[in-house]
Amino acid sequence: MEISAAHCHLIDQFWGPHNNFRTDEFGGELENRMRFGYLVIERVRQAGLRFKQKLAAIHDAHPGVIAEVRGEGLLLGLKCGVPNKVLVAALAGEKMLAVPAADNVVRLLPPLIVSDEEIDEACARLERACGTVAEKAGAAGQGRSDGRA
Repeated sequence: MEISAAHCHLIDQFWGPHNNFRTDEFGGELENRMRFGYLVIERVRQAGLRFKQKLAAIHDAHPGVIAEVRGEGLLLGLKCGVPNKVLVAALAGEKMLAVPAADNVVRLLPPLIVSDEEIDEACARLERACGTVAEKAGAAGQGRSDGRA
């Protein structure tokens, strides 16, 4: 997992004794100054695990749309079983931003401060988008003798 903590970003401001003049549990000794960064990393691990588990359940429900869930932490990707632009368009219809990437992947990149409720909402939107894509693919495949969409 990689989190930028350089160039005076928020986490970096806690680490340096020249920037951090706090007197609480986040200031003073190096161990205290590092605490905020450790808490951020732990929260990203927890949120990433929750998100990835929910994405795996959506993959199980729609294996023709999502072939694989990839990534670590909160930088996750969905390898698509349909053209990735089709899923991105369906997500846009659900008011959810996603980015098509190489290898037919849809990239999901929530902010580090994403809440559990926001993860749940994103997964509900993704579930609906996958349903829409699967429905359209099924309708497009009707009438074909080989059963493919």
